[in-house]
Amino acid sequence: MTEVGSAASAVRPQVEALFRAFNEHDSDQIIALHAPDAVWDDPLLTEPVKGRAAIAVRLAMMLRAFPDLHFVMDELEVYRADSGRVAASWHFTATMTGRMDPPGFARTGRKASVSGVCLYEFEDGLLTRHTIVYDTMGMLRQVGIMPAPTGAPAKLMAGMQRTSAGISRRVRRR
Repeated sequence: MTEVGSAASAVRPQVEALFRAFNEHDSDQIIALHAPDAVWDDPLLTEPVKGRAAIAVRLAMMLRAFPDLHFVMDELEVYRADSGRVAASWHFTATMTGRMDPPGFARTGRKASVSGVCLYEFEDGLLTRHTIVYDTMGMLRQVGIMPAPTGAPAKLMAGMQRTSAGISRRVRRR
């Protein structure tokens, strides 16, 4: 087996266990697969969360907002064979039937179907970094949080942004 193939084989059980735990909504198992000081980077957040406690809070929000969340792993590829770094492409479906925090969006009851990639870094069999990459804007549009780029809601948001930017510029000049 090549170095790349053996690196993927070495972490495949952990990645498969992670997907299984997500689909079973087993937060304890998801947390157990992460190192105590693991970093979880999700584009919906303003900064990565660090540590098992912060990851648990993020998971609780995800499962509250999307209680039927389901992932399918499409492929697992090594991107740094010398360091246990792999990328898993996936597809998920979910319905937003709960509140999304932050910032506190109300449930919409709408479904999302999104593809993405997770970049995983492992050390001693545990995830030390979990970086998620997906079309956040597309997902937010599907669940009804963001409007389509055309139409009245988008024009209203653009007007609010222009007003806010104008006020900010005037405040900074003072």
